[in-house]
Amino acid sequence: MEEVVLTHIPKAVRTNNLKPSYPRAFYWLILINVVIDIFAFWSEPGGLTAILRVIILYAAFFYFLLIKKLKFEKNIYVVIFSFYVLLQLFIAVDLDYSLKISIQIITCLLMFFVGYALIKNEFDFYYYLKQFFWIYVVIIVNTIGSNIFKIGLDDYTQSTDYVVGGLNDLWNIYTYSLIILPLLILYKIQKKWLLYICGFLVLIFLMVSLKRIAILGVIFSSVIFVYFLGIRARMIKKLFYLMLILLLTSPLYSKLLINRIEIRAEQGRFQKDFYQDEGRYLEVTYLLDKFKGFENPLEVFFGLRAFDSRGVVGDDLRQFHVDYTLVAFTLGFFGLILYLLIHIKILIQLRDIFKNLVRNHYLFLKYKTHIISGFVLLFSSMLTSIGGQMYHVSFRVLIFMTLGGIIKFLLIELKSHHLKKHAYFNSLQSKF
Repeated sequence: MEEVVLTHIPKAVRTNNLKPSYPRAFYWLILINVVIDIFAFWSEPGGLTAILRVIILYAAFFYFLLIKKLKFEKNIYVVIFSFYVLLQLFIAVDLDYSLKISIQIITCLLMFFVGYALIKNEFDFYYYLKQFFWIYVVIIVNTIGSNIFKIGLDDYTQSTDYVVGGLNDLWNIYTYSLIILPLLILYKIQKKWLLYICGFLVLIFLMVSLKRIAILGVIFSSVIFVYFLGIRARMIKKLFYLMLILLLTSPLYSKLLINRIEIRAEQGRFQKDFYQDEGRYLEVTYLLDKFKGFENPLEVFFGLRAFDSRGVVGDDLRQFHVDYTLVAFTLGFFGLILYLLIHIKILIQLRDIFKNLVRNHYLFLKYKTHIISGFVLLFSSMLTSIGGQMYHVSFRVLIFMTLGGIIKFLLIELKSHHLKKHAYFNSLQSKF
């Protein structure tokens, strides 16, 4: 397939001579959240950093809701699901805990509308993407700094052999920042070599973590990009260079990586039936047995647990790790349907945009990276939900805010092309 280099951005856009449509801080919300995550290491759970995060995100949401008359028809299921979750709080066993988790989950979903409202033109989208370069910088500095000063504790070894400070257990930030990389290269957010170096370092950090689901998200998205972007020959060549660089730089990380693999082997993670002892497997089988038994229809259909699954599988503090089992168990079959409908609605929007793009060869070549990035974000988020963390704010805000922004930007471009096309035909008709 023919490749189109993005040349439609005016020079003024790339040289920052324009201003975004809304306050600049709104376009840097994801970066702000990542920084908050890092400083949260020194804060008590639910402390100042958590309060600051809520204030910032809801300031953006209510700005568009009250001042800019935000509308919810682009995904009404987010609103229905949010109200359903809030109703569950009236029967919560531990209101403080359920309220905290519910606010985190609802906030992330509402950011879809903020991302959608934020984009009014192509410079807004460009300006929104600029934050991701600095997210790379923050991730790299935090990872290196945490290992130099031994900030944090490793989950597997319970030591400081490999730590990431406040980003511990937030490896999906690494995953989804890498998924955005093709758009950053396309828009020339920074020099290409600098973006490649940043992406390479983030990838190395993620590989050494051995977080299976987060790594699987990168592999899945890479395969989709390589296959659908129609640049397979070039990408295979670049992947060869990447493997060569990984090999040449392996002395820097191989000892640590091998040590972590050995520890996981000692924990039985590579045995044939290891998954049968994993909490994720146990919670899925527990949920299936509960649904099959149908002993309490109210719990099966409505959950009645308000996002509180602690102590059901594993120790008293362990929540269900798989997002789908967490929703199904605590909110019931009805809650799971609502949650899936949110994603299906986004999928339908992306599909409709895709169908309109392919009708025009030029438009499809021009915006194929955008639409494929949208699909990859959506499907990767549904894949990594196997690993849970739907109440971890930063990467979930990244997913839904970026999806909203991509959909809005492509709709603007399609509408603009449609109007130009009609204006052109009208001008021709006026000559006869």
